[in-house]
Amino acid sequence: MILDSKTLCAHHVGELLYYSFPSFDAIDGVHHGFSTRLGGVSADRFASMNLSFTRGDSDDAVMENFRRFCAAIGTRVEDVVISAQTHTTNVYNVTAVDRGRGVTRERGYTDVDGLIT
Repeated sequence: MILDSKTLCAHHVGELLYYSFPSFDAIDGVHHGFSTRLGGVSADRFASMNLSFTRGDSDDAVMENFRRFCAAIGTRVEDVVISAQTHTTNVYNVTAVDRGRGVTRERGYTDVDGLIT
């Protein structure tokens, strides 16, 4: 059983499960969430909510997973920016110009683990 707390909240949207910070949820205009492996369309070893274009899963399945996840957290796929998570201390400052990087268009940067908006 998943319990909500003051620091983390579970959300179910159909089969999709994600988590959020209640303190961020309270801020108007802030859309965020931490995905799980539940609620996507990827199959086999990628089942089911794979959000990586670099692991060998179908690009169509990954894009549909992004659509589902983004709809659940109340944002558009075209507005998402992702990193390559290189497990370094490198951080990239994201602005509106970066919308879609890594999902709907080329990332344009490498060796970045964290993003700041």
